[in-house]
Amino acid sequence: MIEKLKALEEKYDELTRLLMSPEVLSNPQSYQKYSREQAELQPLAEKIGRYKKILSGIEEAEEILRSGDGDLRELAQAELTELKEAKPKVEEELKMMLLPKDPRDEKGVSSR
Repeated sequence: MIEKLKALEEKYDELTRLLMSPEVLSNPQSYQKYSREQAELQPLAEKIGRYKKILSGIEEAEEILRSGDGDLRELAQAELTELKEAKPKVEEELKMMLLPKDPRDEKGVSSR
């Protein structure tokens, strides 16, 4: 899953760069295409960022627990507990976001 997240994050960053390029800015069709792709990936990119912050925070808190003083260790333990509780929830949300979309979801509901 980590590799897929990394690839999606790179795709989002590439779309952001493309949207700032003069070639794309001067071509309304390309701009619209890339803008739409970026907008679709934005919620996922934000969730990936949240996940990376959690992982980084866990590492930092564990490091403080190994080398910090009493008061600092207490704060780090509280932070670690909070982050470890948040991690599975964010992982599950990411898994759900990575599921293929049903093409029927974009169609309107028709009454018979």
